[in-house]
Amino acid sequence: MTMLRIVTGAGCATAQDILALAMRLGTAARELGLKVVSIKASHSRGSASRYVTLRDAGQRDWLIRVSNHRLPVNNTHPLPHLDFVSLDGAAGLNEATVFLHRVAMGRAEWTDANDPARRAQYRRNRKARK
Repeated sequence: MTMLRIVTGAGCATAQDILALAMRLGTAARELGLKVVSIKASHSRGSASRYVTLRDAGQRDWLIRVSNHRLPVNNTHPLPHLDFVSLDGAAGLNEATVFLHRVAMGRAEWTDANDPARRAQYRRNRKARK
């Protein structure tokens, strides 16, 4: 599975906007029967990104990155299943919730977020797009 990306909104979201959006995404996940394992801040200084880890009924962990900017190529975090970029910190929640529905119903394809082969493929694909 390749990483799914949602980029939406217009403006400049603050770190508080992104945290609030990550919390709302966690609430939506709980309502669908997914367990919120953690919501962590990015290790990068100045980044507003949050990493939401969810667990489905099959005990698989799903990683969602919520941010106000695209994922850098040299990022050291595990590659997320969903890269949710909301430029204004509000738009896109409905689209991200559609992904959560697929996860909760068992219809989303799971891959290991820490798989080095998956990250290498992502980098090759990203370089090819330039």
